[in-house]
Amino acid sequence: MTRMFFCFIVLLVAGSVNATTYYLDADDGSNADDGLSPATAWKDLFKIRASLPAPGDVYLFKRGCAWSEFQFYVTASGVSGNPIRYGAYGSPQDPLPIISTLAEVPGSMIASNWAQTSATTWTLPLALEERPGRLFADGTELLRADALLDLGQADNEGAIGVWFYDTLSNELHLDANQNPTLTYGTISGSRALYSSLVENAEYIEFSDINFQAGSGASLALLGGQHITIKNCELGRNGRTGLLLLNTTTRTSSEVIIQDNIFDSGFTFYYGYGSDRGCGDGIRLRDGAINCEIRANVFRNWAHNAIELLGTSTSATGVNNNRIYDNAISAPDIPYAHPIGVDGYYGKCQNNEIFQNWAKDCRTAAQLNGNDNWYHHNIFQGMRKSPSKEQATAHGIIISVYDVGLVCEDNRYDHNLIIDTDEAGFLVRGYGFSNKVQGNILRNNIAYDTGKAPYENDYEEGTAIVIYDTNDDGLGPNTYQNNLFYSPNALAVPIYLQDDNTYHTAAQFNQRDGVEGNTVEDNLDLEPRFANLASNNFSPADDSPLINAGLDTGLAEDFAGNSRLVGVAPDIGPYESSLLVALPVSWLDLKLECTEQQSILSWRVQEQNNAYFTIERSTDAERWQEMGVVESEAHTVAIQAYEFIDKEPAVGLVYYRIQQTDWDGRFSYSDFISCRGEIGQETIRLIPQGAKQFRIAVDAAAQSVNWQLLLYSSTGQRLANYQAVSILDLSAFPAGAYYLQVRLADTQQTIPFVLH
Repeated sequence: MTRMFFCFIVLLVAGSVNATTYYLDADDGSNADDGLSPATAWKDLFKIRASLPAPGDVYLFKRGCAWSEFQFYVTASGVSGNPIRYGAYGSPQDPLPIISTLAEVPGSMIASNWAQTSATTWTLPLALEERPGRLFADGTELLRADALLDLGQADNEGAIGVWFYDTLSNELHLDANQNPTLTYGTISGSRALYSSLVENAEYIEFSDINFQAGSGASLALLGGQHITIKNCELGRNGRTGLLLLNTTTRTSSEVIIQDNIFDSGFTFYYGYGSDRGCGDGIRLRDGAINCEIRANVFRNWAHNAIELLGTSTSATGVNNNRIYDNAISAPDIPYAHPIGVDGYYGKCQNNEIFQNWAKDCRTAAQLNGNDNWYHHNIFQGMRKSPSKEQATAHGIIISVYDVGLVCEDNRYDHNLIIDTDEAGFLVRGYGFSNKVQGNILRNNIAYDTGKAPYENDYEEGTAIVIYDTNDDGLGPNTYQNNLFYSPNALAVPIYLQDDNTYHTAAQFNQRDGVEGNTVEDNLDLEPRFANLASNNFSPADDSPLINAGLDTGLAEDFAGNSRLVGVAPDIGPYESSLLVALPVSWLDLKLECTEQQSILSWRVQEQNNAYFTIERSTDAERWQEMGVVESEAHTVAIQAYEFIDKEPAVGLVYYRIQQTDWDGRFSYSDFISCRGEIGQETIRLIPQGAKQFRIAVDAAAQSVNWQLLLYSSTGQRLANYQAVSILDLSAFPAGAYYLQVRLADTQQTIPFVLH
């Protein structure tokens, strides 16, 4: 036994000793050298396969160099604990080494190869495997037309597509006034479907490499297993950045894709036609399991930044993958889904997609499949796409899009959708036989959504659109503890499309059990984020989000902080650090005054609140207790209250409410006032610029001494002014204020806002 163990150790040591590091230099290398040092580096990629890579071998590409035209093809495998590594050497200040198949389109610079087929169209025969994917003339990308008939025509955005590859005739068509060889010095495209290809290989690591071009993908893993791709750049000048796909014998699996930049380099803003350039940043297709895609940056991908698609009945499926901590944006292009997930039943399942932040895209995330978990994602700034004549800018669409696809038994928890042209959520089935059913939406926020619905299909400010359960391919689903809110005061957040009815959260909750749906404890309150302007979406201390969610079994929030704070999780992606929320969130405060009485009414969300104390003042400084109203609720609830002051004060009068908790903690509402007969605008504020006003005084008051007192919205006295002509408030931050005018025995209150 001892002898066998000794032999095993010797073999491990021998394997480590025999590992070799090789160097490649596309500019100054020579294939005649041994490749064992930077000074004797190889030149071309074929030397790698010719060296018969073995476990532990390392291949380093020189920074600042580019390998173009020929495919980088990898079939050799490492072993567990001893992978084959591909990386970079040279000065860290130099660009990453580029591996690309971008090269001159075959025959494109021979004038006789082009035939003029119309006054402004020139045509080049080109085999299907040589189609360019994306086309460049003298290094500048040309926009593809949506169809051959559109070649050279301005679309609805005024963009002109100048080339088109016809797969039926195998011809490249180019819009040009003369033979293209007279206009351009070079016409380039991808010379291979995949610029870099890993096929049926395993235990490989890629780092610090820039994978470019490819009419299919810049890097493809076909049956690749136990592969790590880290600190690379992928996708520039290519159709797709990275493709994971099965072969006939192997599924791609255990792939880690981390800390990479996926930038398409495609920045055309065009009209009709959703596919006129690049495609997906990462595409997991048919056979990709147990992979991790984390902490990557995606920019300007015109189909999906990340796509999971399981539509092969014979493949293993796109299952058990984890996709998280990715940043996604597409500010420069007109059509871009941040994430797309679809598949047949069992072919796109058990994936977990979480803590991703997508901004400035123009088409919704389509999150379907079955038994997937989508949580703690943020979708922000979705805008209309001019590329399709339909609504595109939802946050999340939950649906069945095509025959055989499913959307069943998925969970959507703690997501935030904010600032979108369409409703935050769209739930519909499009009439296919498989129903959208068994899905659970919990603890989500849709805020400031439905800002510009396509063709005014529904009211502005709508947060969620749900189609009929029976008529449009929907089965029963669950909606619990979500918050739907619009700053638009006229908005009613929940729209049932087929009924053409709008519902408040309270009305929506009353539909619990209707058509088998579970609908409970949804809210339509101002969420009160910590700092909306700076994208701090944590709950403020008085937010109704705090402790208002359901426990979904998640241990961390979007920032990695504990979800186990307080008596229940917070709604939304972030968890407040408060063990107990402030007992009262003030929702609204109203005052109606007559000569006989003043009626004060207010609405609050309260938790463990004891009572309210109503206070009155004639100067907003000295307050008198007028009465006490006992709380009606001792758990999280929304309550409405009223207090009648049957002996109102003469002249201007202020009211505020002090709330007191069971443990003695208290807080105040803003104050509110009744305007008496002296609200005749004796003095007016006339804006003279940012935070500066001219004081206009009635002729009757000009000879009388008068005083101005400045108050915050909570009643704190801030400043005192005597008979000034210009009021300069530049020292005060933006917000709501009150200016009290004291004139002889009368008073006037002027509310205003500083911007």
